Amino acid sequence: MQRRSLRLLVLGGSLLLALVTFLSILAYLYTMWKRYGRDPEAGVIFPHYEPPAAYSPTSARYITRMGYDTKVFTAAVINLAVKGYVSITRKEKEYTLEKLQSSAALAPG
Repeated sequence: MQRRSLRLLVLGGSLLLALVTFLSILAYLYTMWKRYGRDPEAGVIFPHYEPPAAYSPTSARYITRMGYDTKVFTAAVINLAVKGYVSITRKEKEYTLEKLQSSAALAPG
């Protein structure tokens, strides 16, 4: 009986030592994370790049998607309106495109 109690005491001491070590390491890691590892508050992200000069928005969308979709067409129409080739007017829920004369250069594609 005394041997069994001694084994339990040794085993319990080892488990206690392992638990204390684990909790100490956990506390240390939490403290270091709190001090150095926290990410700063997320702010507003501003893009710091320029779109490719030789491509129109339509071409850029086509290259990105590797195919045509409705946004490619929309980008083309808006680009034409910005360059002055097309006028977009809205009456209630209907949009009308009107062809205009413009001398602005268009990107290839």
